[in-house]
Amino acid sequence: MTVWYDPLTPAADAANFLDEEQSLIDHITIQITQVYTRLQSQGRVARLTYLYQLLSETNRVIAHSQNQQALLTELQQVLLNLGGFAKIVIALKADDQADSPLVIQFHHNVSANILPTLQTVLQQEQNPPLNHVKNTGPDVDVYSYALVNAPDAHISPEYRAWRHYLKQEQVHQAALTPLLFNGHFWGLIGLYTTGRVEFDQEQIQLLQNLSRDISSALERFSAEQQRKTAESYSQQMEQRFQQVFLQSPVPMHIISIQDERILAVNLAYEKWLGYRLEDFQNQDAWLKKVAPSAEQRQLMQQNWEEALQLAKKGNPVQFPEITLLAKDGSQRIAQRTMSIVGNDVILVWNDLTAIRETEQALQDSEQRFRIMVEHTVVGVYVLRDNRYIYVNPSYANMLGWSAAALIGHDILEFADATIDILALIHQEQDQATEYLGMPPIVAFRHQNGQIREFALHARCITWDDGMPATIVMALDITEQKQAQDQITRQLEQLEATMYGTLQAVSIMVELRDPYTAGHERRVGLIASAIAKEMGWDEKRCLQMEEIGLVHDIGKISIPSEILTKPTRLTHLEMEMMKGHAQAGYEILKNVPFNIPIAEIIGQHHERMDGTGYPNGLKGEEIHPEARILAVADVIESMATHRPYRAALGIDVALCEVLKGRGTIYDTEVCDAAVRLIKEKGYVLPS
Repeated sequence: MTVWYDPLTPAADAANFLDEEQSLIDHITIQITQVYTRLQSQGRVARLTYLYQLLSETNRVIAHSQNQQALLTELQQVLLNLGGFAKIVIALKADDQADSPLVIQFHHNVSANILPTLQTVLQQEQNPPLNHVKNTGPDVDVYSYALVNAPDAHISPEYRAWRHYLKQEQVHQAALTPLLFNGHFWGLIGLYTTGRVEFDQEQIQLLQNLSRDISSALERFSAEQQRKTAESYSQQMEQRFQQVFLQSPVPMHIISIQDERILAVNLAYEKWLGYRLEDFQNQDAWLKKVAPSAEQRQLMQQNWEEALQLAKKGNPVQFPEITLLAKDGSQRIAQRTMSIVGNDVILVWNDLTAIRETEQALQDSEQRFRIMVEHTVVGVYVLRDNRYIYVNPSYANMLGWSAAALIGHDILEFADATIDILALIHQEQDQATEYLGMPPIVAFRHQNGQIREFALHARCITWDDGMPATIVMALDITEQKQAQDQITRQLEQLEATMYGTLQAVSIMVELRDPYTAGHERRVGLIASAIAKEMGWDEKRCLQMEEIGLVHDIGKISIPSEILTKPTRLTHLEMEMMKGHAQAGYEILKNVPFNIPIAEIIGQHHERMDGTGYPNGLKGEEIHPEARILAVADVIESMATHRPYRAALGIDVALCEVLKGRGTIYDTEVCDAAVRLIKEKGYVLPS
């Protein structure tokens, strides 16, 4: 021990140690030094023991962990139990991408309030600690630092807040250990202590070894996972192939290249030819069953050898068409495609039987069609660009020319129609009919100059050359149209005659009842107007007018005294008057009208609720025309003069109609009558 004296103290005043004191002091110093040295040695031994224990536990975890999640879970527990760290953070990349952000996977003793800030810090590479650990080399460089004296410049606000939090938590030292995956940064382990001693070299070395071991384990887990994934994928593909092979609607079978054994056939193949796998052992046995002819088998075997050599070069090979014998004795026309997978040949069959049969049937049908077209009495021609490319003999005769004289000529040379009309006609028939309202009729000029009218029916087709064209059936309706025109004129004359006859009958009836002269005519006009308001067509509305003219024809059977009586009728007289409806039916029932006029006239006093006469009909039992007549009759009768009273007016008549709406009179007819008079200003005929 050395004793120093204050040089300013005079030597005379200086205290001198006795030899015994000096000896004692030296002894105490030696004892203290020995104790300090021993304690240092014990601490170092304890520290080394702890470090190796931590490394040993980490290796044990790595050895026993089967996957990444299990490793991280066990590692967290080891760091908690043995590390004695104040805080722990483990962060990993979200995926294997280089720019993938770090995501916190585990944290110990970190406040939930600061975790969002820490997550943001882990995504900021400009902060010195994170920047350093992310750019570590393959040798793994653990970054340790003290927070006490760390500068605040050039750091983000989030990192400043995180560091402030650590200082509040009395954290003084930190170490960031990188985790590598395939030599690239993949995550980190953050360890934080409250001790004032920096992480020493031994701790740094331990963390480096720990990082290498964990990184190696992660790579091993990844490789194992990839292997399992590949294995699972292979199994899935095998299962999918089996399912696709077995359930495919296309017949297939598999043959071994080495010994030509048939390894598998799918369900479609079994259904197609009727053979199962057990029906043949090899290619030769199969050939004998499906190709009874030795010549055919020889040809198929030759084609097989040639195709096999081509397929081995990686190219799918298609065989020529062949005819196979099915198990039930029927024949199959087929074509096969060969593909090689490994040591096996996959043969895919295309059944052409139906196609070839259809083609043959189509050829036969075309032949029959041509024969039919050539001999039919209906004219047929085919157009393209308005020019004839085919005409049958009947069409040529319809125009008085030979077929050869028409081929290649423009149809406008023979048709009295514009090019636009012809273009429309030669579209699909439905379109032309929709536009014209009927099958189109076109005037054509015969060779002798006569105008003939043809009804045309067109369809778009593909002609023999594979190009689009229009086939047209032409029917000469010249005589038919002339006859129809004559019939139309006769019908118009008959209708005019019938109308005149009905008018004459109406006048005859009114002569017996001069006080209601014009009643039947007016009822007919009103009924026709109501029918038009209800949306009936013009012809039906005209028929209503004609029916109205004779709706009271039965009054011929009523005595004139009753018809012209100036006072109200008695009960007996009224019952006699009601008989005119039935009388009208009896008069006209045997007259052959094109509509049931007799029934309508007999029902014009029937009522919707069954209270009318003569038969008490209800609702739909009454003809629609009779329902209209009923309303028109009431309106006209009440609005005009009668022998026994003056006219009541149109308003009173409409009130009566509305009063009986839906019960006595038809609802639709009432509404139409009111709408016609009140809203549209219809004036009753005079």
